[in-house]
Amino acid sequence: MQSERISKTALSGMEKLNALALRAKNKKLPSRWVVKAAPDAMYKPFPLSDMQQAYWIGRDKDIGGGGVAMQSYVEIDCPALDVARLQRALDTLVSRHPMLRAVVLEDGRQQVLPLPRRLSVREENLQHLDAEAREQRLNDIAVEMIATVSDLSVWPQSEVRFSRLSPSGVGRLHFRFDQWAIDGRSFQIIFEELGTLYASPQTALPPLRITFRDYLTALEQSKNGVEYFESERYWKDRLKSLPPPPPLPRRSSPASPATPDMVTRRADILTEKETLALKSICAEMGLSHASALGAAYGEVLALWSGTRRFTLNTPRFNRELSWHPDINNIIGEFATFTLLEFDDAQGVSFRDKAAKFQEETWTSLRHGQVSGMSLLRELARIKGSAESASMPVVFTAMPDGASDGADLDEHIHAMGILHRLYGSTPQVHLDCVFSIFSGKLHIYWDSRDSQFPDGLIGDMFQEFMRLVRLLASQKEAWERPRLAELPETQKKARQTAAAAPEPLPDTDLLRLFSHQAWSHPENIAIFCGEDAVSYHALHDAVFRVSQQIQKMLCGVVARPEQLPPHGGCVAVLMRRGWKAVAAVLAVMAAGRPFLPLDASCPAARLETLVRIGGAVAVITDEPCSHAAESLRLPRLVFDSSSPEAGSDRHSPVHERQFLHAPHAAAYVMLTSGTTGTPKAVTIGQKGLMNAVLHSNRRFKVTREDRFLAITAMHHDMSMYDIFGALTAGAAIVILAPEKASDPRHWVETIMRRGASIWNSVPGFHSALMKHCRKQGIQLPLRLHILGGDWIPPGTLASIAEFCPGSELYSCGGPTETTLWNILHPVRGLDPEWPSIPYGAPIANNSYYIMDSALNELPDWVAGEMYCSGIGVCIHTTGGDENSFVAHPRTGERLYRTGDMGRYRPGGIIEILGRKDFQINIGGYRADPVEIESALTTCSGVVRALLLPVSMRADGSDGESRAVLGAWVETEGRRPLPEELSEFLQKSFPLAMIPRLWAIEDQTPMTANGKVDRKTVGRLLAEIAGKGSMKGKNVRRSAQTPLEKLVARQWAEVLDTEEPPLDANFFHSGGDSLRAMQVIGRIREVIPVPLPLSVFFISPTVEGVANAILERLAVESPAQQAAQEV
Repeated sequence: MQSERISKTALSGMEKLNALALRAKNKKLPSRWVVKAAPDAMYKPFPLSDMQQAYWIGRDKDIGGGGVAMQSYVEIDCPALDVARLQRALDTLVSRHPMLRAVVLEDGRQQVLPLPRRLSVREENLQHLDAEAREQRLNDIAVEMIATVSDLSVWPQSEVRFSRLSPSGVGRLHFRFDQWAIDGRSFQIIFEELGTLYASPQTALPPLRITFRDYLTALEQSKNGVEYFESERYWKDRLKSLPPPPPLPRRSSPASPATPDMVTRRADILTEKETLALKSICAEMGLSHASALGAAYGEVLALWSGTRRFTLNTPRFNRELSWHPDINNIIGEFATFTLLEFDDAQGVSFRDKAAKFQEETWTSLRHGQVSGMSLLRELARIKGSAESASMPVVFTAMPDGASDGADLDEHIHAMGILHRLYGSTPQVHLDCVFSIFSGKLHIYWDSRDSQFPDGLIGDMFQEFMRLVRLLASQKEAWERPRLAELPETQKKARQTAAAAPEPLPDTDLLRLFSHQAWSHPENIAIFCGEDAVSYHALHDAVFRVSQQIQKMLCGVVARPEQLPPHGGCVAVLMRRGWKAVAAVLAVMAAGRPFLPLDASCPAARLETLVRIGGAVAVITDEPCSHAAESLRLPRLVFDSSSPEAGSDRHSPVHERQFLHAPHAAAYVMLTSGTTGTPKAVTIGQKGLMNAVLHSNRRFKVTREDRFLAITAMHHDMSMYDIFGALTAGAAIVILAPEKASDPRHWVETIMRRGASIWNSVPGFHSALMKHCRKQGIQLPLRLHILGGDWIPPGTLASIAEFCPGSELYSCGGPTETTLWNILHPVRGLDPEWPSIPYGAPIANNSYYIMDSALNELPDWVAGEMYCSGIGVCIHTTGGDENSFVAHPRTGERLYRTGDMGRYRPGGIIEILGRKDFQINIGGYRADPVEIESALTTCSGVVRALLLPVSMRADGSDGESRAVLGAWVETEGRRPLPEELSEFLQKSFPLAMIPRLWAIEDQTPMTANGKVDRKTVGRLLAEIAGKGSMKGKNVRRSAQTPLEKLVARQWAEVLDTEEPPLDANFFHSGGDSLRAMQVIGRIREVIPVPLPLSVFFISPTVEGVANAILERLAVESPAQQAAQEV
């Protein structure tokens, strides 16, 4: 940690913000003292200030961002410390300032302890240690003190240590001040007076005529004024539309419990010239430099959160200097804060953003009578959750310091030289602090890096400083709409990770197939049941059928306006088999794209599909001929009963008979996406050939490979089974139609035909592995390609067990981007990843992660995935045209996928699910995949899905609110919901913990082997509905002794009637402080360790009572007490 200088004027100047607030209100300073001394009340309990309440509650590790103390740690290197003299100075200081000997009572009030009290200097002798051991011990002491979270009910909460390095007093002095009752000015007072008393012990400090307690009394009385009520009315209306804090990316796994949750400081200083230039430009534009810095901070936060609107927490140092002459010399926690919205509006210049932020600041100051904690409580009531009201991103404007202001170094000079300074604040994750000292702009970012992915805050800080210097040097930059950009290092990493561009050969897929038939005619192209179709026979059949298709199409007449851009495709309605493969090749050879149909669809559905797909004819086989006839299209029945019929097996394929695909379109695929309405996607020949040839090279496909055609032809993954095999001279292994969904048949076919490549959605593969586990079978597969849905984390381990030595690749990309346009070799499971990576783009394709304004987002930031390149489809129908946009900088044609994802360092993409599946609960945005993946690491959990569910949270008004619902599929061991909730609390904020659980043996799946989220959502809604019916007509009151105890304590704390079982604590006027008071009262009767998180997870009488019972797992005195309540 670096040495830090804090100027006297900077600290005391914090109070100038009060004058700014008064100016904003056009209010004159009062002419009389407002604060009245009450010495007789000195030792009587009194309420905590709002900020003190926050610091007290924030120490609870169950609160998001909590588990740390509001404290400062200071180290001083001493050349000759007199410990006895330091002790006398500390004694005087503790005696002089009542708040240095205050404690917090169980009921949430505070009390000053009577004298005498001594904050003892604890001395440790390190003289006997060598240099290396000495440094290690000094560091251990620092880590220990910084990590300490004192019990505020016990005095002292602060500590002073001296590590002696020589008999003459050389050593290091360690101060840890718990600042629950100390603001920034108080911290400065401590070292001002301590330094003075140590240097001159006989110095008589001026008397203090009032106390912090007196100030709080006056502050409470001021709330009866008209201005306070006007401000309160303003904020009640304003909070309804105030956005949540910026949702910065979170660390995917918690930091080690052994590592203190320390704050990291990053610092930079502008030169005098740069500072003057920035202030001059700001003045010319009618802006303060604080507004410019706030707008720059906002732009960086917007880029790294992927959000346009959010709220910042801005401290306001609330010493009303006009209320009494002694106020600036009293130790106490006077501070508060206000809430400021930042709007990174699209197309708005940076100058206008800064002006809007400045206006927002002044508006908030004009209504500054209401404390920040009061705002958060009201926000919690509106949102229905205290966790949703957290504002952990802070913007701190420190008033400018004069060049001759005394600093911390000067105050401690008599004791030694400042070595390092460290601070921490509960429930604050990031704080941008700035001030001007000696004509230079000092900027600090204090962050709890344990909350964020490695490197994220460092990248943000570098970009922020780039913006600040840009604003100071280029006036024209102020007129640009967006200054914050993706770091260059990340751009290069993404380019490196993506596959290098590859030139496409001057040919097409059919010519490549013909080449294989010409060079190796006797090789088997398709295994189908008992049939083994050679390349020669297949090629001959394709050639003959293509001519028949051309003849059929000669009589087709259609008006141009009735046809899609591809000019009309030919539908393929056939059962699984070699004929279906020959049919699609024949359609391409006839100069038309093919449209594969699901033969199991009813006639009405088939009619809809051929109309949307733009089919002008249909090719079918005997089993499907009746269904094809109902389509009322020209029809060709593939009548070859034997693959070798009409073919001379010994006649070579002449080059003049080589097939080719003259049409730009290869096929038309029908997909419903998430709308449920079919749309037709036209895939180009070049895009398909690019994906196939790149994949064959990547997978090292040879003539020895055999593709198991597990995927139905109307699913685009099947295109690789066909064209990947036939362009490489490999064989396709086709399953019997009547057994295509039977894992036993899969295994039999793989073993019989020696299949080496499996390509499917994960659901089918999981069924295969489950069957292998049940039968104890190992398979000869060498390659597993999985895509189209989430890949279970245990897949790699299953493959290693049942297909030893084989490889796993994840593949991805929507239907509109051809087969797949992204791949990733899965060679291990990184514990830092919640799921198997999506991967990096294949050759001649690109991926962009963008926000709503098409700005590319940095690593770790979730955004919508956009694709470009040769794989993007030619055309779509069905209202999807708006999904194609031009890249605002390169002009590339982009496809908006509707999938959410984020780049990880190194240029690899993590998919986060459909944009439609993203969850927002009480203003808190959650990416379900992160929580779902975490749940699958629990013993017994196979799969998990998170969905928002509407539940009636408070029966008093019948209002429904969205909560997180979890569907958990288990195998073997069946964990309890409470166990899963407790597990998630270790890694996620309480707002992201499901409130509704369904623990089941299986998960609904679609016919294509994908998870059926619609059905899961319906089932969760049914469970929620049954739960909310309790007491719908007659609300149940507390019945058991324990429920009555909870209801009674609840009512006494909230000063209301005893609540019914389903009443919500926070909707009934409760907050974190009152929840702690209820817990304290319950503990007086039942000695049970009840964490504050209970009130956030189950904020009802019934929920709290059940939580108490869960913690009384064994018979104990506490249980006996519960029974006797």
